[in-house]
Amino acid sequence: AQGWSATTYTLPAELFDENGFYRVTLTSTDAAGNLSQNTMAGKSADRASSFPVDFAIDGDAPTASLVGVSSNEAYLDPEKAAVVDAGDSVALAQARVYVDDHEVAAWDATSFNTGDLPELELEVDGKPHTYVLEVRDRAGNISTATYENVLVTGDWLTFVLNTPELLMTSIGGAVVLLGIIAAVAYLVWRRRRRELAKRNPFGHGRSEG
Repeated sequence: AQGWSATTYTLPAELFDENGFYRVTLTSTDAAGNLSQNTMAGKSADRASSFPVDFAIDGDAPTASLVGVSSNEAYLDPEKAAVVDAGDSVALAQARVYVDDHEVAAWDATSFNTGDLPELELEVDGKPHTYVLEVRDRAGNISTATYENVLVTGDWLTFVLNTPELLMTSIGGAVVLLGIIAAVAYLVWRRRRRELAKRNPFGHGRSEG
């Protein structure tokens, strides 16, 4: 209506089949030799600014992990914390942590660009919990890291009872200790019996069968 023509261009998808950043440049030249590009000022629809076409293709899922935590582990620590490690090859969006299906913490992309990764304080109640870290990038890709049966306590007895290796070691140690006590008691009993026999070699005072 204003004397301008409009053309629709369809770019084949195979031009963008690799992850990365892309820029599309449109160049036109009129019969007088005047050249225009969409990156030049005044080339937007309202003729007020440039009209760059920049975008990124990201088909890879982000990375997600809680550093310092493992599934099926018990920790003896009154203030146990895990480092939240999240990243993406193009652009991170956010990270969320769920404890037993309840969201307890969330961070945006800026929290992972400062050099100091955020930390998560774990539940210190002597009970097993499931921790799930969910990381999403700006392209919508999602990664999750799940840590099941994680127990943190400040109580030594609770820690031992929930640590199979220590529990078996403790039980084994108790059995060995009881064996030593029984052996010592037996040796003391035999020694006393020999001493008693020396003092009474004819068995006086013993009833005869």
